Amino acid sequence: MTPTQLATVLFLAFVLVILLPVYRSRRKRGDKPLLSRLMGRQKDEPVPPKTVGRQARNGTKSDLLVTASMVTKAATQNKWFVIMPGFVAVNGEKATLSGIIVTRQGLIAFKCYGFGGQIIAGADGWRQVINGDEKVLPDIRKDCRKQEKILAQVLARCGLEMLPLQVHAVFTTVGTDLSQADGALCLSRDGFAEFLQSGENTRDAGLNPQETGRLISHFVERQ
Repeated sequence: MTPTQLATVLFLAFVLVILLPVYRSRRKRGDKPLLSRLMGRQKDEPVPPKTVGRQARNGTKSDLLVTASMVTKAATQNKWFVIMPGFVAVNGEKATLSGIIVTRQGLIAFKCYGFGGQIIAGADGWRQVINGDEKVLPDIRKDCRKQEKILAQVLARCGLEMLPLQVHAVFTTVGTDLSQADGALCLSRDGFAEFLQSGENTRDAGLNPQETGRLISHFVERQ
């Protein structure tokens, strides 16, 4: 047996015969843990709290691209006409929509927002709470109403003023809490995908998406 091996055996014997009984007796009396004493710690060190989940984040360009891809896929499956972005101008006003979808029963317009965390639509305005910070947001309901008004003028110019029209705010960041937002207006990315594929929007009401889309395209402001 080499000197190193002998030293190892003696150390293990010391731990088993001497230290373990001492450790057990001290633990029963509520003394400091043995490892703390061996490491020379004078006080018990608090265990750092575990991080609960991931921190919320705002949206990225990647989130926007995923949303656009989702809309394009739904449009292809249902043979809808899509205008992205939906920058249409009429009577000196310009809509800054993310997209306009012409289905077989009407128009679905949407504007993407990249706010993460919790979105609150309160009586005192719209707010975002993210990772403990609270921020004031623009009035999303007011903004969507403005977009709807401009798009309605476009439809009127096309002779389509009776066409059903909806404008939605789509939050592209996964995990955004919209429980205190306007449920009829605000949708998550996944919620918007489900909404597009719902029977309400996939039914055929006799509208030709391609012809209608081409009429609206005349009002698109090219970038």
